[in-house]
Amino acid sequence: MDKRIILFFLFISSFSCLKAQLIIGAEQNIDVYLPLTETAQQYELNKNDLKTNTFSLFLNYSIPLNHKFSFSGGLSYKQVKYEVSHIIKEIEYNEYSSSSGNLLSTGFYEADIGYRSISKSYGLNFNFLYSLVNKKKTNHQIGIGTVAYILEDNSGDFFGDYGKNAPQDQWYNFYSFRRPSLGIYDYRRGFKLSNINLCTYYRFVSQFHEKFSIAARVSLGTNLYSDWDQFKKYAWLGLGLELGFGKVRGKKSE
Repeated sequence: MDKRIILFFLFISSFSCLKAQLIIGAEQNIDVYLPLTETAQQYELNKNDLKTNTFSLFLNYSIPLNHKFSFSGGLSYKQVKYEVSHIIKEIEYNEYSSSSGNLLSTGFYEADIGYRSISKSYGLNFNFLYSLVNKKKTNHQIGIGTVAYILEDNSGDFFGDYGKNAPQDQWYNFYSFRRPSLGIYDYRRGFKLSNINLCTYYRFVSQFHEKFSIAARVSLGTNLYSDWDQFKKYAWLGLGLELGFGKVRGKKSE
């Protein structure tokens, strides 16, 4: 997988021959709309038990088209931490005979088990920007961008109390009861189209040096496609910071 990531980076770095500005950025997302799917609801999941945290990094090359418009493209990385509590509330057990090994009885005992996972996705992003006010030291821009995530590494594990009122006899055998389908706990690794996102954003750029700038950005985005079983449609507010390296060709001076 490391070789594939290096190939992505080399592909993006090939834009350097165009003398474009290199932009390195980070963004923290705040979920504003996250409805659960029927798959999640049928296992008694609710929003009070759900916690998500999404953080993204991106590396772009920005190419000015003229004094007002510019285009950028590059590599994106997204990390989603997902946690849901109280997902397993009962454990089923079988009691066997210590002498013959035959099944004697089946019962249940209380449990309080949750699940957490970390999804790491890599993809390509493309953006169009328009300069509202373009001065020598500052620039106000609005943009629209899309990201297609095509490489994912997702893993997770269960946590919580497995032993509420659990039988203590060594001849008991335990297993989960009402465990949600494999789709929610899918361990995914490799190339696949996992998400396509679309966002609009505002950037305030401060040009500290001819070849260095810092930009604050606020974005509002949604997904066009998602293969997650927990939620197919969602929207977020993003707060981010960008560092720009290299001279912006054709920048208007005032």
